[in-house]
Amino acid sequence: MDFFFHPNFENVLNLLQDNALPIEDLKTQDLNNFIGYGDESELGAIVGLELRGESALLRSFAVKDSIRKQGIGTQLVHKIEERARLLQVKKLFLITTTARKFFLRLGYQEIERDSLPREIRGTEEFTTLCPTSSSILMKIL
Repeated sequence: MDFFFHPNFENVLNLLQDNALPIEDLKTQDLNNFIGYGDESELGAIVGLELRGESALLRSFAVKDSIRKQGIGTQLVHKIEERARLLQVKKLFLITTTARKFFLRLGYQEIERDSLPREIRGTEEFTTLCPTSSSILMKIL
């Protein structure tokens, strides 16, 4: 198993659904900025970027239960942060109901919803897919 770009769309949808994450706004072209972990037949973990100017939404982060607590999620986040830097992203934002503590350990800071930049507030994840009780986190790259 290894990390790779452009994971299979159906595998991504299945893993996100298994982890109760939104899929309604995903399109195949969005996977250009997604990194998976696993192989062609089985996707074990996933994370993606939704680019918005110099900001980006870190989204669709999921790791299969069977491979959690092995550092794969941390490596995956570091790889997507590296990708974001290459794409000239200055700030990464994320919306989560379950992974707040994980991302705080990785240097993200919790922020208020109303301090989000307009381009992130305009994402479908923010406006309709994630509950208002979600935590909002940010990291300056």
